[in-house]
Amino acid sequence: EEEDPDLGVLPPNDEKGSGEGYVGYRITQKPSLASGTSIHSKATIVFDTNDPIATNDFVNRVDTVAPSSRVAEVEAVGDSLLLTFSGTDTESGIATYEVWAQLNDTLTGVLDAAYSGNTMKLPIIADKMGFWIVATDKVGWQETKERAPEVIYEKPTGLVTPMMDKNSKRVIKVLEDNRLYILYDDKVYSVFGQEIK
Repeated sequence: EEEDPDLGVLPPNDEKGSGEGYVGYRITQKPSLASGTSIHSKATIVFDTNDPIATNDFVNRVDTVAPSSRVAEVEAVGDSLLLTFSGTDTESGIATYEVWAQLNDTLTGVLDAAYSGNTMKLPIIADKMGFWIVATDKVGWQETKERAPEVIYEKPTGLVTPMMDKNSKRVIKVLEDNRLYILYDDKVYSVFGQEIK
């Protein structure tokens, strides 16, 4: 049985795939290629003296442009907020959104918020809350934007929410990961009240 790969000889194939092979390679794209450029990859395989067998045409697209996003509006629904936003990415598509909040014009951090489609539900945790989002696409490009609210919510006088009970002794802090957390009774919680540690 021949095992020298330089001879280009494969053993007879069996149910374990012993006769299957592959070729791997790497390429570096030209720096001048514009975003959206298609790079095609195709090969032919020749067994003995048979006609060449063509592989499928595999296409990669160059993505050099970061996505863009914006918060469209914030609406109060009971003791929560409904944030509506949008984003675009012309090539690989948007992978994630990071929601930033500014509380009472001072404390700024990221909210760990789950979203469905282009909306997310958030707790009211300050008298004044400003929001903006930052999108990251599927190849890792993250948009760069000014850290400033795109929409602002101001709590009506007299409205009390569970997260703003003055008697709860909760303290909102930004920790090392730039995220907003609630500190209470020597424990750390998310802004949704889930215990972190």
